[in-house]
Amino acid sequence: METERELLHAIHSGERAALRRLYDRYSGYAMAIGLRYIPERDEVRDVLQDSFVKILTTIGQFEYR
Repeated sequence: METERELLHAIHSGERAALRRLYDRYSGYAMAIGLRYIPERDEVRDVLQDSFVKILTTIGQFEYR
């Protein structure tokens, strides 16, 4: 399994499949967290979609620390 640093490097290098790997790695976790606060699964999916759109469109500005 690739590390977060390797995944971020792949994303910054323009590897589109890396964006999918990022989504696949964290979407389940984000869904579980969302369901703690929002009881409707469809509403959580909407929040998740909006969140990942924001994350994926601004990830070029992210610096790994």
